[in-house]
Amino acid sequence: SYFQEDMTLTAETLGAAGFSSAMLENTSDGKDTLTLTAAAAIDADRILEPFEQVTLTAGGVKRFVGWVDQAPRQATGSSSSLSYTIAGAMRWLERVTLASPTTGGLIQLGVDFSELGADTTSLAANLRFVLDHAIENTDDAFAYVDADLDATIFQHSIPPEFRHDSTCEAILRRLLKFAPSVSFWWDYTTTVPTIRFADTDRNTADKTLSESAYQLSSAGLNPRYDTLRDRVAIYWTSKGVLLGTETTASGGSGAALGANRALVLTFELGACNLPSAGLAAAFAKYYTRLHVDATADMVGLDWSHRPGHLWDFAGLLANSYKAFCVGVTRDLFSLSQSITLGVPPAYDAYIESAGNSDPGPDKEPPVVEITRTIEDPDSAALDGDSFWIINGQAAPSGSSISVPAGSYAITFIVPDRYITPDPQLVVVEDASPFVASVTSRSSPLSAPRQATMR
Repeated sequence: SYFQEDMTLTAETLGAAGFSSAMLENTSDGKDTLTLTAAAAIDADRILEPFEQVTLTAGGVKRFVGWVDQAPRQATGSSSSLSYTIAGAMRWLERVTLASPTTGGLIQLGVDFSELGADTTSLAANLRFVLDHAIENTDDAFAYVDADLDATIFQHSIPPEFRHDSTCEAILRRLLKFAPSVSFWWDYTTTVPTIRFADTDRNTADKTLSESAYQLSSAGLNPRYDTLRDRVAIYWTSKGVLLGTETTASGGSGAALGANRALVLTFELGACNLPSAGLAAAFAKYYTRLHVDATADMVGLDWSHRPGHLWDFAGLLANSYKAFCVGVTRDLFSLSQSITLGVPPAYDAYIESAGNSDPGPDKEPPVVEITRTIEDPDSAALDGDSFWIINGQAAPSGSSISVPAGSYAITFIVPDRYITPDPQLVVVEDASPFVASVTSRSSPLSAPRQATMR
């Protein structure tokens, strides 16, 4: 087991348990924490054991599950205290390193996980792989809802990249940067903590911030015009050669408010295929949306609030601004809470590298024609239901194909008749026709023969 004897605390009886302060923080990056403090001598017996699992309930409902990670003690003059920092379920993803049985800690994202099978380049497939690995290596300490990852926002391909000795938590955050409109949070009401994902690209507010609805002690907001873009342009390259572009038209709040600047991103593909379309649109959902930083301090506890909610503002600001909740901090002794609204964490990751100028006209990559010629008396018979395999994907049949310049592993197949035993690595950098020789092997019913693919 990863933890000691379970302890259940209730928010209503924390004082009787020996604590004088309790702060529960839930954030949109999943790093939930419960901080408990007791007025005790610096050498007092500990209240909680190392790595002990702590369950917090309020109103008879489970509100938090975590594990003791830190236990600082402090003494100043005549006062002393004993505190506990209890980390939520993200703790397990932070402590599991993603490793492969064949490459160890070197993991390639966005291209191929041999354990996954077919569709391995989608964001959904990569997320499932990481989460399953963490669950398997933590004795099923947490769960996720598979249907959450069926949403459209998770189906686009992501750029290839290598990660070395990275934790599942670090890779999870890296993957979600390719869908910045996704919010995730922990549901503690389930048997084990459950991580939930949802696309927050919507205009219907979940909550409305107003003095009539909540007793506010303070509030403030700041529209973030500085982060706003009106369009997104993505360039796909391989060894300095432009393979393709993916752009979105000017739109959203960025266009309406006159932002007139693009988010420009360039990704190196190496020998991989062009990803399926969708990444630019995923970025545009958030980069063309006006975000608002805001805070609200409230008297009383409202357990319905959570990260990922979309908040509207009442009065003169109604329908003018909307903001996402990125954190809720609850003081379980003063019975008050603070709501923090703002730019989601994934959004900030690419702002530093974002281009501020127009990406200019789309640039088309050079197209290379590859023609197949079979030097064999039976070559005519090979023109039937033939097809190409390009980087593991089927291409149209026929004697020739046209592809963008780049790096390819090519196989030619005629069902039951002809197949190249090993893919031919092809690197083409201009529009000149490419010639390659391959050795074929036949089906068991016919004799071996040589073939030249050109």
